Amino acid sequence: METIETTATNGEQQTVRATVDQRAFFKSMRHLFASSFSVMGELVQNGRRAQATKIAITCDEAARLITVSDDGVGIDNFDVLLDLARSGWESAEVQLVDKPFGMGFFACAFAAQSVKVYSKGKRLVFSQDDVIEQRALSVQEQSEEERAAMGEWTTRIELVGASRDLLGSQQQVHFKTHSFETRIHHLVCGFPLPVTYNGTPLAQHASLPALRDVCEATSIGHVHAVFMHAKPTRAAELTPAHANNTALYLQGLPIEAGPFGFNTHGSISYIVHLDSSQFTARMPDRSHLYDRDKNVARIWEEVGAVIRRHIVSQKDVLDPQDFVRKYWNPASKFNIRHVFNDVPFMPRREFLDVNTVAINTDYTDVLSHVWGGLGEDGEALISYEDVKSGAIKVWRNAPGCVQEDPWAATLLKVMQVADIRSVNAQHEEHWINRIAPDSADMQFEVQLETPGAKSVDYCWQDCNANIREAAAATVIVTSKVDPAWCEEHRIENNWLFVPDGETLEAVDAYGAGDHNYYAWLLGNSEQAQDHPVNALSTFTDDNHYVEDWEEDAKRDWDLKVGLLRDSHLSETIGRLLVNTWPQFSDRNLGQISIARARRNHIGAQRGDDEYGDAKLDLIPMDDNLIRAICQQLKRTCGVQVSEAQLGDAIWHAVKPGELHGGPLDGAFYRHATIVNPNNK
Repeated sequence: METIETTATNGEQQTVRATVDQRAFFKSMRHLFASSFSVMGELVQNGRRAQATKIAITCDEAARLITVSDDGVGIDNFDVLLDLARSGWESAEVQLVDKPFGMGFFACAFAAQSVKVYSKGKRLVFSQDDVIEQRALSVQEQSEEERAAMGEWTTRIELVGASRDLLGSQQQVHFKTHSFETRIHHLVCGFPLPVTYNGTPLAQHASLPALRDVCEATSIGHVHAVFMHAKPTRAAELTPAHANNTALYLQGLPIEAGPFGFNTHGSISYIVHLDSSQFTARMPDRSHLYDRDKNVARIWEEVGAVIRRHIVSQKDVLDPQDFVRKYWNPASKFNIRHVFNDVPFMPRREFLDVNTVAINTDYTDVLSHVWGGLGEDGEALISYEDVKSGAIKVWRNAPGCVQEDPWAATLLKVMQVADIRSVNAQHEEHWINRIAPDSADMQFEVQLETPGAKSVDYCWQDCNANIREAAAATVIVTSKVDPAWCEEHRIENNWLFVPDGETLEAVDAYGAGDHNYYAWLLGNSEQAQDHPVNALSTFTDDNHYVEDWEEDAKRDWDLKVGLLRDSHLSETIGRLLVNTWPQFSDRNLGQISIARARRNHIGAQRGDDEYGDAKLDLIPMDDNLIRAICQQLKRTCGVQVSEAQLGDAIWHAVKPGELHGGPLDGAFYRHATIVNPNNK
């Protein structure tokens, strides 16, 4: 506990001076170390500073005994081991590069029940209580057996009764895949000295000696990019550096790596060995950088600069097509797409097809990618000559939804019919901008062939369409910025939405508003690959698609089209019956009804008759109607027909309830009785 000592002088002046409750401070030190595993990093780091050429780590989990041995210069003065904030590393190089804190060895006292230090024939044993109570400890001579056990090693540290946190308690689920051995592998993966674990050499493929020929020296240290240096054939997978794909090392030990080390499942894209003269680990456990946010941002930026320089350099080395295939994606991710401005190829997947003319939703993509797959030479490309010659028609920045602009539905239908692809905005100096017109600069004129005079209104939610018919339409597209540019596109056997005058006036006046259309049905519009109702509504409720709503809208549309075309009454009834799926009983077999449309009188005003929509009368074909028809035939034509004859004639003509297959093939039901025409 830190206190402030005050002293009064002559009753007037007072001075203060900071003091420390040393026992309380040492006792609280156990809480300063964020992870007791940091002790292992301190121990291997001490071996490196001692100019060791190799390090050995052993662990007996059952006995809870961990040893760390090295062949360095050894310990001459044991006093400094437990001298807080005074490092025993006196050389100017170590002080400048490593910036030792003089606190690391204290972590040993809090990681085990006791610590044994052997070096140069001497032995020191201490415990956590010895440190807290500041007991005087004696350095003793090693026994003959202890000297013999040292073998080739100069210094050995033993952690006796190692803590459960350090070893990884098997009762803790998250430690089962992060055992002590696994964490040691992570710890020394980038360490510059050879390390063995229980006699087995550990893989150190991330160490600077292993990467020296496949990394780049930068202002922050050495950077190794896996998809640039080790796997250049996968350069298309280059992506900006971030915490989950970058392994950072400081003085050969992982930093900013999380409690269990880096991900080892192939997701590491960058290995960075930081310049320790510029970067400092934060005390006391060295698991994070000092001034972390600022320094990490600097690291990500420098890694990005390495990749950008590499991409630019490859432009002069690779064939243009290979350059596009390999670096198109990375250039976008690193904000240097401008390097492709004068490269006469683009990936085919950058060009979009008009999949449907509709309101875009999570389940409806108006624009879809043109996936060309892989050819003999790799990913399919589209060239400058393809677009310039018109072999591939391209417009830029097509709307992704009919609601983006009153003319969007017209524009998208033209692109769909004429197989015109869209490409999104590239860098302003890219060649595609010079030869492909921008849809935002287009204006439209629609000319119709033999338009019908009749129309019918269709409304769904807030969108309205006035449905009309024409043989075909020609859409004339011109440019607001290039008077010389003009294209004409003929549309037939399809449908075309054209904004009405009120919609265009509202947009001119207010810049926004509901879109109402003239919906032109051109020729046999049933051949269209999409349905007009999807350009009027998304059929969603709280962002959830409701299939029944779309079916209702299509059914309503078809009925309005039937009304427009003066379809026969039977067609209208057929649409209604099919769409509603009526159910019948066996008693209905053989029954016939006559449907009649009649004028619906709704009264008179100012002396003029007024009528509403025609209504439907249904008349059952029963014995009474048959009798009435027979009487009418006799009265008007003098034809004598019996009720049975007339009934048979009608039923034979329409064959109600006709049967197919089996011994009664060709028979039919009449009044729920099976009748075989051949045996009447």
